[in-house]
Amino acid sequence: MSPRLIDKGLKELHKMTLEMGLYSQASFKRAIEAFENLDDNSIELVRRSYQLYMKREEINSLAVELIARFQPLASDLRYIKSIMEIAYDYLRIGRYSADISLAIKDLADALEDCPRKYLGKLIDTVDHMVTLSIELLENPDDQKAYKIFELDDVVDKEYRGIIEEVIKIGDVKCGVLMAFVARYLERIGDHAYYIADSIHYYLNGYRIAKI
Repeated sequence: MSPRLIDKGLKELHKMTLEMGLYSQASFKRAIEAFENLDDNSIELVRRSYQLYMKREEINSLAVELIARFQPLASDLRYIKSIMEIAYDYLRIGRYSADISLAIKDLADALEDCPRKYLGKLIDTVDHMVTLSIELLENPDDQKAYKIFELDDVVDKEYRGIIEEVIKIGDVKCGVLMAFVARYLERIGDHAYYIADSIHYYLNGYRIAKI
């Protein structure tokens, strides 16, 4: 079958979104490094979040152009819609990563004696979800999507447990910082879930509701 005129644009849209995902993932990893090493990289991560915003604007512009020029079929239109949603989710992952670094900057003095180990499993699980979202975007696969859905339940349970532990911490600054970082991690996990759901929607035509 000869390539359609729209195919080149769809491939470019996929390439741009994958690049955005990798850049967003790198921002997340830099935020975790800041948390673990007490580094102040907030300026860098805020700048990266703005770059992600601009990349999302490029993706949306191309998506709108493809719709206007080619009046895509239902499956292509569903793909374009999913890509636009995914670009937003990677933007939010980058922004929450910046928020983690800003919280660390503002409350760094509380981290020295703060029990950061409480967040270890949450960090690892969210990291896995973000990595799987990249793999899923690169090669759409229902099995990986459902794995992300399962991990989201783990994140929600871990987050609730951390909040219970944070309440017991006597140091107010430490407790506030841990609660902020845990909340931002939980939200990053949510956006990895939304990415998986957008790809599931593209593949199957329906969504998996997040209750």
